[in-house]
Amino acid sequence: MNIDVEQTRAIAEHLRSQPGDVIITTHMQPDADAIGSACAMKGVLRSFGIEARVINESPTPANLQFLPWADTIELYDEHEIGRAHV
Repeated sequence: MNIDVEQTRAIAEHLRSQPGDVIITTHMQPDADAIGSACAMKGVLRSFGIEARVINESPTPANLQFLPWADTIELYDEHEIGRAHV
């Protein structure tokens, strides 16, 4: 798979110019693939200087808490999201 560096930079610049954080989520009852992908995406975005939050409706399984960024995953709260500028 070839990565278009210029396109990646353009996307990152666009995301940085937008107000609020990027929200990443998974399917309900997330498995290792879902949690790992969400955490990896958060790490990639942060490496570009883009703030990101992983917000899931289901809790992160205890056996996946070792993953980088897993301890920052938030549980969905419709009242909080409704007030946030995201």
